[in-house]
Amino acid sequence: METSAGRMVEEVALPIYGWECVPSEMHTPNSALDGRKPGSAPFAVATLKSGPRCLNDEMSENFADAVLNHA
Repeated sequence: METSAGRMVEEVALPIYGWECVPSEMHTPNSALDGRKPGSAPFAVATLKSGPRCLNDEMSENFADAVLNHA
């Protein structure tokens, strides 16, 4: 969620479920990540989207590349 409203949702909703926010700038390796679950095994990360059709192929590819290159 790359809007200020989306960031507010991240900051409020993620901690309620035991996740922590991953702050990042756009077009950086972490920009696809919105949250991570501390102490989880295996490593758990999440991206939040406003609906099921919001994650397009390019975003999926960028997310996978970021995980593979920076995990």
